[in-house]
Amino acid sequence: MRSTAHTPDPGILKNAHDGSYTDTKSAVSTGDTNRDRFKIWFLYAADWIVVILAVVISQLILIPLPHSIMFLVTDPTIQQNFSNGSPVGTERVCVVLSTAVPTVIMVLWLGYFRRSAHEIHNSLLGLAMALSMCALFTSVYKQVGAVLAPDFINKCDLSQDAFERSFRNNVPLSYRECQNKDVRRELRAFPSNVIS
Repeated sequence: MRSTAHTPDPGILKNAHDGSYTDTKSAVSTGDTNRDRFKIWFLYAADWIVVILAVVISQLILIPLPHSIMFLVTDPTIQQNFSNGSPVGTERVCVVLSTAVPTVIMVLWLGYFRRSAHEIHNSLLGLAMALSMCALFTSVYKQVGAVLAPDFINKCDLSQDAFERSFRNNVPLSYRECQNKDVRRELRAFPSNVIS
């Protein structure tokens, strides 16, 4: 025969002294709640600190120029003659396409389905983490690989003597012999400014 005795909810504890029941769910202290909230905010802050550090380190890595970059003027891979237009316009388009557009799409998409601010924040954090890690590994590759730009000879602007010395004797030249001292971008093309 089935017992009709009352079975208390697992979240209810029986008091051994007077037989009364206590709701443990409502007995949770506000201190525990505040502690949990602080832990969540601490973890979020740690994630954003990692993102910021990755971006900062990716820029610091590119400050020193590699000393081992040598080139021949007869190398056909660096003899292309491109226009002298600045790639800044293209870089701005790439930045907008990789950051602003995904951010707007995520916010609108999650907002349309009435997701919580917590979910929107996690989505933006994931995008920021992906972009910062991409920037970090790209900078490391640029510093280690040091692939010259296809139009390096044109941008380098060698003197006639240096050009003839390399051309006639097949002597490698250093980027320090460039008359154009603003060749930092062309020293690490990876393999083009559009891709990097």
